[in-house]
Amino acid sequence: MVLDFVLEEVDEEIVVREGPSVLLIVDAPEQEEAARAAVEALGGRVLGVVSPEGAVARLEQQIALDAVMIDCPQTQPVRLLNVLSGLGNISGARSPAIIVASPVEQIDGYASLVFNKNATILCAPEPAECAVALQLACLPKEMRFNDSVGDRESMRLRVIAEEVGRIAKALSSLSEPEYPAHTQSGAVNDFMIGFRAEPAAPVPANGPTVSEVRTIIRLRRLRDQFFPADLFADPAWDMLLDLFAARLEDARVAVSSLCIAAAVPPTTALRWIKHMTDDGLLERIADPDDGRRIFIRLSDKASEGMTRYWAAARLAGGMWL
Repeated sequence: MVLDFVLEEVDEEIVVREGPSVLLIVDAPEQEEAARAAVEALGGRVLGVVSPEGAVARLEQQIALDAVMIDCPQTQPVRLLNVLSGLGNISGARSPAIIVASPVEQIDGYASLVFNKNATILCAPEPAECAVALQLACLPKEMRFNDSVGDRESMRLRVIAEEVGRIAKALSSLSEPEYPAHTQSGAVNDFMIGFRAEPAAPVPANGPTVSEVRTIIRLRRLRDQFFPADLFADPAWDMLLDLFAARLEDARVAVSSLCIAAAVPPTTALRWIKHMTDDGLLERIADPDDGRRIFIRLSDKASEGMTRYWAAARLAGGMWL
């Protein structure tokens, strides 16, 4: 549910935080209507509506705002990226949030924004999705969620489970005697989540072939013919497999191509790309022929992990995953 306002307690007083103030950059009337609907759903205020041509002059006059929402499917992304450079001239406590509604075919043009901490890229979104993204982007930093709505539920549940386990262990320690250090790890009061894997296998002299990796990718997609596709939604692993195959082929992978390989909605894939880059699993590299174009590749750490995994899988006698 989208919040109409946020309550913030300051010095024992309750202060009502008004909805965000937003500047809309659109290139057609229908885009303006949808963007206004998203802002109004939050009780926010539209400071102005400008075309891409008038955006630079408008931003130069702007004193402060919470967010800029862009929905310009008829405009080349490079023109709008130049417009956004003017955000640095706006005063305020923090930089404005950037919400971009992008057609799927323009993802690569906005790829550089994927790694901007203030930017959110939405692919062909509904007004409600824009409203949620705007709400999350404009929350005070201390109140923001660590995750995006609808994504990485298993991660959130794991964190909750680990916290419950920590609390349970602390409570049990109040009533149970101390155990010797050498027996604690195998005792009943061990609250580790799940089982540890076997020791990592050594890096093999002959690693996996491109054919082997591509076969695994095809088999994963084959499942969709027999079961609901969302039952196996695992964008992180699918992206790692695709980038691993590309690394073996010495091929470059565009952001849009990686979104397709993820087999999830593009907006979800973009969030995962950002998350995995922050975790050091993926790296972004600029196109030497066009500095505005960005490619994604596996980091050395992730590549070594994939190679070791392949070795361990072979030793275990199976490769069909």
